[in-house]
Amino acid sequence: MEKGLGEVALPEKDANPAFDRLAAQIFDSHLRFHPIDGTWLGIHGAHDEELPDRCPETHEAELSTLHDFAHRLAEIREKHLTLERSVDLRLARGGIASRILMMQRRPQWREDPSSYVEDVVIGVYSLLIREWDSPAAKAKALLGRLRQVPDHLAQARARIKNPPSVFTEIAALSARGAAPFFDQTLITTLAAEFCLPLTESTSRAEFLTKLADEEYRRAKLIDGQQAAPRAIEHFPLVEVRS
Repeated sequence: MEKGLGEVALPEKDANPAFDRLAAQIFDSHLRFHPIDGTWLGIHGAHDEELPDRCPETHEAELSTLHDFAHRLAEIREKHLTLERSVDLRLARGGIASRILMMQRRPQWREDPSSYVEDVVIGVYSLLIREWDSPAAKAKALLGRLRQVPDHLAQARARIKNPPSVFTEIAALSARGAAPFFDQTLITTLAAEFCLPLTESTSRAEFLTKLADEEYRRAKLIDGQQAAPRAIEHFPLVEVRS
């Protein structure tokens, strides 16, 4: 890891590129701990096949990383940055401080069953709605995440003890809402996606696409509680740059 920016008094001409490097490190670290957020942004790579790791060791590793970034951001001299970067700096400081506080007060890995359910649903859904270079790459990512689902949910059952009732209710609602999605919507969407590359039949592909749209609308009707796709939370640099 690079030396903290405050360890050396950087000349004004060096402060902006140094801040850009630190911002890139923060962004890359966030995507490493939260691979589904990368999918939402359409960033494909090494984490496409992964669900978040919610083990306590990873939780502590992310907290340690965030504390280090918070320290390094605190050492930056705002007056040496451009106006845009100074805004980014303030947002990053506040966002990371908020994230640290939330993780310390409510560790999701042991208190929030809904987070595990959302990992599964959003992890798969986000792969379906993003563009890919090839159907094979999308299929590989989908299979990678789907194979992790049984173990991911087993970990939730093993780790979560006496969660707040509201978190349990949200998890139950999310699971019920996900059932129609995995029942038919996922199947028909995949059939529509792979029909044209595999069969070269335009008419069949169009029929399956229409069927997939109908199944998606049906799933939305069944799940009256379904929320809009989530955005990345507690990471202002993404909000500003997107």
